[in-house]
Amino acid sequence: MRCYLVDMFSIIFISVCSFSAYSQVWLQIESNVKCPDLLKLRGESYSIYNDCYGIDPRNPIIETGSITLDESYIIFHARKIKQESFLQGGASSQTLIVLLKSDTKLHLRYGKSIFKFNKVDSGRAL
Repeated sequence: MRCYLVDMFSIIFISVCSFSAYSQVWLQIESNVKCPDLLKLRGESYSIYNDCYGIDPRNPIIETGSITLDESYIIFHARKIKQESFLQGGASSQTLIVLLKSDTKLHLRYGKSIFKFNKVDSGRAL
């Protein structure tokens, strides 16, 4: 019972103190993007999907790796790139600045580029 309570307090602490994008799915919404990327954050890892550019249409993962989340930035590292994503370039690590985060919106900046995402409803099929 004691271990259970410690685990529950740990989960609550992590949930309250974590970046709000933790374990969620975000769809790129820029108007000039014909085939938007889908960013899936889960724990300390991420996947980027794209139906237009994925090698396997049934599983269109174009990039995977690890993430470090903070209130003001996201670091994508240990990147395994199958095809180009919104992150662009083949660097093994990329840091994006968080411009806006809410329950429904996520805006990231890399250099002069700004990437806008809306949260995907968990009830919708991906």
